[in-house]
Amino acid sequence: DIITKGKPTQSKLDKSCKVGVDFSSPNVAKEMHVGHLRSTIIGDCICRILAYRGHEVKRINHLGDWGTQFGMLLTYLKDTNTNVDEENTAIKELNAIYKAAKKKFDEDEDFKTRSRQEVVKLQSGEEGARKMWKKLIAVSEKAFNKVYSKLDIDFPDGYCGESFYQSRIPATVEDLTKLGLVEDYEGAKIIKTSLSKAPLFVQKSDGGYGYDSTDMTSIRYRTQELNLNWLVYVCDLGQSLHFNSCFEVAKKAKYLNNVRHEFVGFGLVLGADGKRFRSRSGETVPLSQLLDEAKNRIEKELEERVAKGETPLKKEDISDAAGVIGYAAVKYADLKSSKEKDYIFDYDRMLQPTGDTGVYILYTYARLCSLESKVEQYTGRKVSDILESKKNKLVIDRSRPREWEMVSLLLRYADTIEKTSDTLSPHILCSYVYELCVGVSKFLPVHRILVSVEGQETKSLNPDHGEDWVCLLHAVRLTLKELAPLLGMGLLERI
Repeated sequence: DIITKGKPTQSKLDKSCKVGVDFSSPNVAKEMHVGHLRSTIIGDCICRILAYRGHEVKRINHLGDWGTQFGMLLTYLKDTNTNVDEENTAIKELNAIYKAAKKKFDEDEDFKTRSRQEVVKLQSGEEGARKMWKKLIAVSEKAFNKVYSKLDIDFPDGYCGESFYQSRIPATVEDLTKLGLVEDYEGAKIIKTSLSKAPLFVQKSDGGYGYDSTDMTSIRYRTQELNLNWLVYVCDLGQSLHFNSCFEVAKKAKYLNNVRHEFVGFGLVLGADGKRFRSRSGETVPLSQLLDEAKNRIEKELEERVAKGETPLKKEDISDAAGVIGYAAVKYADLKSSKEKDYIFDYDRMLQPTGDTGVYILYTYARLCSLESKVEQYTGRKVSDILESKKNKLVIDRSRPREWEMVSLLLRYADTIEKTSDTLSPHILCSYVYELCVGVSKFLPVHRILVSVEGQETKSLNPDHGEDWVCLLHAVRLTLKELAPLLGMGLLERI
């Protein structure tokens, strides 16, 4: 079936949903860092899998683009007479400004007071404050897009940050109040839940709004206005209580009637010391730097192999190939473990060409491509012609265990896709891809597809079962080709 259709087929979807997947969510004026790695990679993979299954997926990037920190930033920019523009200001500069502004905010009461006044100006739409705020967003989004480009991640509907919901919050608070869910508490408006002694603050005592207000409003907007009937929030496990509290209140408000909703929590990224992954100086590692390091290490290795003539790649191919391999390695290392578990970020381990790594997956695919090229080179026949000649005549012998193992693996395709989608667990798909590649590694040494011709330097197709094995491995290659993009991984035909 794979050979006939040119790709593996999945089971039919019973009902298509309109799914909103909330993931990544960096903060404006701050560099994306290692803390955004898992939400970004896991969220993107979930989007890809759900779309592949036939669901209508809306990718939501809930930017941190509102709140007290902007009063602090705007005040600092005024005090230091610092200009910001999209073309010339780098995100690293904003990062430094943020740290300096935060330090002053914590130490200087006058600065803190003026910062809060600046927030009021921003919220009331004061022209100068709004203009500078938009510049901060523009510089930040430009930097975010560079990271997303490396990871081949996009947000077709753009970003939808906290600021988007501000005009909708009062109506949400009013609605929740009319439903009898809101209580007054020392001038604030709160909603108690059964999950925690700490209530949700839908309005602060000073009349302002925080995360609780924004997240309740986002649920209402996404279900009542966008008519989404499946909500997925991809965030670290530390946010579990918050989102589940919001879900409890949203259910009482009937915002989640007939709406599937789930919090997809994930563990921490750890260093070799078992602590949060940081640079040697103890700083949080920028995500762009983390990705570039993986690419640079692969690039160095490929340069050495090209110089020794150990790869069909040319010098001009190295940079692009290193990006494909390096970024795939980082993604696979993150996705292959159960998402709830912490995992150790180790370049040496994830960039190995053997074992359960993204590099091994790519090498296996390239190996299958190379094999098909050699078959055509030695036999003078196109693989497509061999496939055509064996249509409806393919012989699989159960007495040859490696052969039957490969077939058994291919037959698990539809179930694996369905299970991964239903549980939102990318590691299930990773395990399957790895099993396929291990199957290839076990198969090839036992079943020689090309055999030497006595008295000649050339080779020919194994006369007994060579054609069947070409077809079988072609089916495996097509399956890997179908699966890699679901994990956000690129593929190379030559490495």
